[in-house]
Amino acid sequence: MLKKYVNVEVSMIVSENGDVYIGQQVNEQKQGLGSMYYVNGNVYTGNWFNDIREGCGVFIENTGTQFVGKWHNNKLHWHKNQIQFANGNFYEGCIKNGEISGEGKMIYKTNEAVAYTGEWLNGEWHGKGTITYTDGETYTGEFYENERRGQGKCVWPSGIEYEGGWKCDNIHGEGMLDARKLDNRIHFGPWSEGIQLQAGYTMTII
Repeated sequence: MLKKYVNVEVSMIVSENGDVYIGQQVNEQKQGLGSMYYVNGNVYTGNWFNDIREGCGVFIENTGTQFVGKWHNNKLHWHKNQIQFANGNFYEGCIKNGEISGEGKMIYKTNEAVAYTGEWLNGEWHGKGTITYTDGETYTGEFYENERRGQGKCVWPSGIEYEGGWKCDNIHGEGMLDARKLDNRIHFGPWSEGIQLQAGYTMTII
């Protein structure tokens, strides 16, 4: 909740660079509830402490992107923040020191992916998560810097399923490709960048 300090003066502070603050202040420092209108068009409305954004608030960039949640030392820092991007993407979840890190979900409007739910690190898919693509393909498993890497399971719209190793967004390492809905076969790794190696084998299911 936005916190309003009692017995604190409400006034306007105009900075030398043209930024304008309207709200509560103590000794010409922003303190309590107030709005800051930056000369570049950005606007912040929320709580302040000792001249910095601290507590609940909303920051709207001049691009239209909106940041909603709790702030610490002028940066979003909480596990239930929201970002409504100007391009239509929407994120809800953990943000640490202004970076999307921890558990969260991103719904995409301008990407081949529809949604990603899982772990993040500095704005990238990193850790365990689930991603759904526009064609219906789904992947659940490990990610590293926005790539499917490690162990995971993918289900394609055709019904083919693969579970095993991944690297650079491709089947890589030991794993099993279940293609029974396509050709009544199950293919076993190892795999290298999507290609089944000679050491692998295939079983035909009758």
